[in-house]
Amino acid sequence: MNNQRRTALVTGGSRGIGAAIAQRLAEDGFNIAIAYLRSADSAGQVAAVCRDQGVEAEVFQADAASTADMTALTGRVTERFGGLDVLVNNAGITQGCPLEETTDEDFERFVNTNVRGVFLASREAAKVMTPGGRIIIIGSVFGENAPIANIGLYVMTKFAVAGFARAWARDLGPKGITVNCIQPG
Repeated sequence: MNNQRRTALVTGGSRGIGAAIAQRLAEDGFNIAIAYLRSADSAGQVAAVCRDQGVEAEVFQADAASTADMTALTGRVTERFGGLDVLVNNAGITQGCPLEETTDEDFERFVNTNVRGVFLASREAAKVMTPGGRIIIIGSVFGENAPIANIGLYVMTKFAVAGFARAWARDLGPKGITVNCIQPG
């Protein structure tokens, strides 16, 4: 383990935006922790690409909707790498459904994954980060408006995490931890 390197944890880091972020952070010299739910092979491939940059990379299975998984994740990462400097909250789900067909289970699944997961990972990261730490939330342009139909649950969760970022930036700023929400789209 290289304790001189900074460490970044990317949730949902096995594909898409998360994989690209993990790879870029590795290029910038960060050791990488990749959290994934189902895509173990993809997560392993991303970790291998990160290692090619001369950094350490490890994969961790964790369900963003699980309080136990998300609470344990930061502990596992800090144990492996000796600390945590950057958290990228990327894990999330999206699905369209008309309001009148949306179930209670749909609501719970979206809130648990897209909102509770961000809350839990950020709370645990804030406990171990030192000044200079960064918490980044990958939101969406849908966190500012709803330009298409039948995505109410997704829009609601992206508005929520944008709110988290604004509040937590104020709360954690005095501790030297920066919080931002990136709204791709």
